[in-house]
Amino acid sequence: MDLPRQMQSVGPELSAENVLQSISAALHVSTGPVVGQGASKQAIMKNPAIIMDTQQPHIQQVLISSDDINKQEQKVQLARRRLQDLIQSLE
Repeated sequence: MDLPRQMQSVGPELSAENVLQSISAALHVSTGPVVGQGASKQAIMKNPAIIMDTQQPHIQQVLISSDDINKQEQKVQLARRRLQDLIQSLE
């Protein structure tokens, strides 16, 4: 699985799998918004044990725009139409 471009890992020696695990854990455990690390990548790399926010995933802070939401909604609608066409072709 590939990470979206806007999700850049932050921290030493992190694989895509490690980043996905940290995102998944934050989504399951956190009661607040999951936005990523607030500190800069350079500050975190200097001293990750002190600066990293343990309540957030190991990614740079992500900002989701209305355009991002609209693009995702279009993908969902396309997938639904394809599924509906497949179901109808089976009937």
